Amino acid sequence: IVCFQGEITVDGVIPGRYRGWFSIADIDSYLQKIMDTIEVHANTQLNIKEIKDLFVDIAPYEDIVPIDSNTIKDIETARQIKDEAINKLKQAEEEKIEAEKAYKKAVKKGIETENTKNKLEKIKREIELSKKEVDKIKKEFNDKKHELNMAWVSAVKAEEERKTKEAESKTAYYKTKRSIMSCIITILILAAVALFIGGTIAYNNNIQQEKAAQLEADRKSGKVCIPANEVEKYEGEKGVCVSFYVSQVSDNKYFTYINNKSYPNTTFTALVKNKKIISKDEAKSKYLNKTIEVRGDIVKYESTYEIEIYNANQIKVKD
Repeated sequence: IVCFQGEITVDGVIPGRYRGWFSIADIDSYLQKIMDTIEVHANTQLNIKEIKDLFVDIAPYEDIVPIDSNTIKDIETARQIKDEAINKLKQAEEEKIEAEKAYKKAVKKGIETENTKNKLEKIKREIELSKKEVDKIKKEFNDKKHELNMAWVSAVKAEEERKTKEAESKTAYYKTKRSIMSCIITILILAAVALFIGGTIAYNNNIQQEKAAQLEADRKSGKVCIPANEVEKYEGEKGVCVSFYVSQVSDNKYFTYINNKSYPNTTFTALVKNKKIISKDEAKSKYLNKTIEVRGDIVKYESTYEIEIYNANQIKVKD
């Protein structure tokens, strides 16, 4: 018998010449196959130890033996009783046939048939009793087979439940252990990342502070130009460079005005103190609608910041 632990479907059939000694069974049918084999080979002397050993070796249930030798002996005894009752019934049927023949023969010859008739009736009664006995024994035999089957199924089910619970318990344990380890590892990684990020941020902050300080120093020294919208922070500073886009050029009797915005919205202007240095027309030609850099001292006049121009070299066109 080839047994599978799971449920299977067999495609095709086993060739007839092999069916007497070869079977395929699964978890639902193997026990019946064994019982059928025991029943078919009724006249074969069973080796109880070998049968028990077969059940012991079946994986994964090697640690349980739901069918013991006494149970198998009970089944074998019930089978023998059933076979004896069937043979007894068969013998009675044969005696009945012989009695009926004798009775018919006696009637045909006109011989006194009362004894023959009584014997025939007695045999018929015995046959009826034998049939009832056979039915009773068959039922007992089938009940024992069913009981054996249920015991096996229950034992297997109980073992499966035990192993399932054990596996679930182990899974839960290892899952919890993995979770704890994952948390610890995550915490360590986060701590390392936090230290790295903290160090990086501190380093970057230092760098940024140094750059800001250097930029501020360069702006104050005029090495780096500042945009016109930030000049208020540098009021009173000397030699500062201011970069802005020229939107308007105007003048009066004395001065030329180079503005970042059209009057009266001007916030910064390059004030040329003498029109002979740069005239209005010259300023329009060179600077209007261009970005320029102006160097000098930042002062405030009313609401406007300005750098006074005393030399044309103080102004440089950026583009």
